[in-house]
Amino acid sequence: MIDKKQTPFSGTIDSTVAKFPYQYRTLPIARLADLQEDIEKLRRTGQISDAEIFQGYVSQMSFSLPESFPKAQSIIILALSVPPRLFHCQYNGQHIPATMPSNYYEPGLTGKMLTETVQNEIIGAPGYQLKQVYTYHLKLLAVRSGLGRYGRNNICYVDGMGSFLTLHAYLTDYRFETDGWQEIRALELCQDCSICLEHCPMGAIRADNFVIDIKRCLPLYNEVQGSFPDWFPAGVHHTFMGCMKCQYPCPANRAALKQLGQLEDLTEEETRQFASGSPDEATILSVSQKLKVPYMVGSPETVDVACRNLKALLPV
Repeated sequence: MIDKKQTPFSGTIDSTVAKFPYQYRTLPIARLADLQEDIEKLRRTGQISDAEIFQGYVSQMSFSLPESFPKAQSIIILALSVPPRLFHCQYNGQHIPATMPSNYYEPGLTGKMLTETVQNEIIGAPGYQLKQVYTYHLKLLAVRSGLGRYGRNNICYVDGMGSFLTLHAYLTDYRFETDGWQEIRALELCQDCSICLEHCPMGAIRADNFVIDIKRCLPLYNEVQGSFPDWFPAGVHHTFMGCMKCQYPCPANRAALKQLGQLEDLTEEETRQFASGSPDEATILSVSQKLKVPYMVGSPETVDVACRNLKALLPV
């Protein structure tokens, strides 16, 4: 089969609300075994954290071929430029700044839009199956395919997007002829730079190892329910979920920082209701719409996390 779609590797999705540049790479299905060996090597050398929360994320993840798609021929890894958004919580006459990182809000793209883009622009031929997969380690897949590179902070960077992106993996029975397999690479900028290490308030980033100390990484704790550990530095929390402390000052994000946008601010009443831990349904709906987190409606667990996190943003 002639590979008609190996170049170009980029495009733009128009959601009618905003435009989202994307880049992609492909690998043959045979590379799943190599990708899984990368993970097994990390396990054998003790570099995958045994933290219970983290294991809850990764224990079910593997580079296996779904039984429902035995004829898959290629893997497509797609990076979508989705910049963080800023917002404020009004509280006691103050406007408390906060960030909504890329992976936590709905930017206006549907799964159908993404699937149609992959089908029409990347595969570019009718009659082929396409299946999105959620159990692959996406950062590793992106780096091995040549789409991205690791930063010292263990985050994936893509040229032109920095680290402000979301990753999506697909299997297809279309066979791309080119194998873009790459050695695991880090950003050249990281060789003589320690800015992220110096700005990490938790001490999670290491000088001698690009695998961070996940037990000290803020998102491990602020994405799930529960009280923050006593050893947390005061005032460390600054986002709806996740953390941006190592990404904002990163030289590889200087261009991407120009794309930051704004979400609607929370009112004094909305802030107070969430800080109380018991927002009413109308307030939950309003905040979910302002912050573009529709998954919060009908999810008491997410509301719980949002209440704790938003309260942590406020001055004591």
